[in-house]
Amino acid sequence: MSIKAYSTSVLIVYLLFFHLFAASCQSDTVWNTTDSKGMKQGHWKSFYENGKFKYKGFFKDNKPVGDFVRYFEDGTIKAKQYFVPNTTISYATFYYENGQMAAKGKYVGSLKDSVWQYFSYYDKTLRMKETYSLGKKNGVTMRIYNNGNVAERLVWKNNVKDGEWLMYFENNLPKLEGFYKNDKREGMYKMYRPDGSLEMQGKFENNVMQGKWNYYDEKGNVKMEILYINGVPQNASQLEENQRKIFEMIEKNKGLIPEPDENNMVPR
Repeated sequence: MSIKAYSTSVLIVYLLFFHLFAASCQSDTVWNTTDSKGMKQGHWKSFYENGKFKYKGFFKDNKPVGDFVRYFEDGTIKAKQYFVPNTTISYATFYYENGQMAAKGKYVGSLKDSVWQYFSYYDKTLRMKETYSLGKKNGVTMRIYNNGNVAERLVWKNNVKDGEWLMYFENNLPKLEGFYKNDKREGMYKMYRPDGSLEMQGKFENNVMQGKWNYYDEKGNVKMEILYINGVPQNASQLEENQRKIFEMIEKNKGLIPEPDENNMVPR
């Protein structure tokens, strides 16, 4: 065989090999296909109008399987979700646009389940934990200061507040002690100063102040007694303006950490 014929043969073999290799690679990356029943199968992807990825993932019989990734319009990752094969369980991690982790937890179908954790946009610290059972809050919700100490601890049952309610100052000293029953404040209620001294105490009945409430000075002495009947003070003239604002302050201290938008986690 001449050198020219040999070179031609080698070139043909090389081109044939390259063609087969390219065809194989192409078949491995077929996107956005449906079967005869119209069900999504295999790899799927979607794009924003600017050409950036919106999501990428894998379907089997119209159900997501394995890893899904969603993106913000600038191309940074918005969320990652792993769908456990042959189950309705998935595990999701959400991100802020600056790349910091925003939240993570478990889904059963589209319902939150087990412990969910939420993180600060600014310093990456864990700021809240919630416990779910098939989409309903069940168990303890905790809000956390950036130093790691607990700011608030509240018990939920079937998506309503029901159980002990505690709040703390950043130095871990008690700030508030109370209880909820069927989403209403009930029973003994106490508030403390930052130095740990008791500031006030009384009882709630069916979410309203009832009976005698005591207000204390810094030395622990009773400086004022107010009698409440169905939430109405009977000796209101003794009630100082700063005491009227206490419960407004409580509500302001209960600000939620914004949750990431997970509503469109699974592409439709």
